[in-house]
Amino acid sequence: MDRSLGFKELAFQASNIVFKKASLKNFSIFERLNKLIVVKIFKMKKPLLFIIFILIGNSLSAQKWTFEKGNNAFDGVYRTSSIIGTGGQFPFTNPKFVINYFEGQQSLNMYFVNAGYSGCDNLNIKLKFNNDPTVYEFDANSNSDRDVWFLLTYNSNISTSKLLEKLKENSSFEARLESDCGKADYRFSLNGSAAAIDFVASEWVKLKEKLIIENELKRKQEEENKLKKEKEEAETKRLELEKKVYQDSLERIKN
Repeated sequence: MDRSLGFKELAFQASNIVFKKASLKNFSIFERLNKLIVVKIFKMKKPLLFIIFILIGNSLSAQKWTFEKGNNAFDGVYRTSSIIGTGGQFPFTNPKFVINYFEGQQSLNMYFVNAGYSGCDNLNIKLKFNNDPTVYEFDANSNSDRDVWFLLTYNSNISTSKLLEKLKENSSFEARLESDCGKADYRFSLNGSAAAIDFVASEWVKLKEKLIIENELKRKQEEENKLKKEKEEAETKRLELEKKVYQDSLERIKN
């Protein structure tokens, strides 16, 4: 009896458990990957094989978007979502990208953490999505501990609303965090990002859309008022001119 056959079957079972646990939609792709991995390494010793599967499982689990709602005495009600990425250099090889919404302040923020020291000057963030050739650039600032990179959109070549759409419609993005001290590149999965971002930011998006509509109505009203005022002023000048012409005519008749 070939003992390696039983071990191979055990390896397949272990790999299937790992990838099922990762809750990936395209399971057939990863099933084929399992078989390729096992064919290459089934002759290895059991401990090493299971260590490899554990590492793969942890890596895949780390690529899942998480989201939740919370409440505390300082921030009030908030919603948060995040994803752990890959890249960088030790000890910053597990960067996290976070999106928060604070209901009381109606404010939204986005930042990277566990992504290196952020206490140097000229903080800058670049994002590149897998299905978009454009590189989006952002200013950034930090916190008092100098370990967070807050992404600022007000000076960027993309608005916050458009950025949220990009994060929902693509499958991955790469981030370059740089400052006067150096730079680091990271990669993040966007699988499952749409549900997480909608959970966190949908109220903020609705408020922004409402504000845009209100501002547009206000702008149109101001334009209408301006045109009305200009017409009234023009009519007043016309009447004054007619009155002057009439008075001049009377003066010439009298003389």
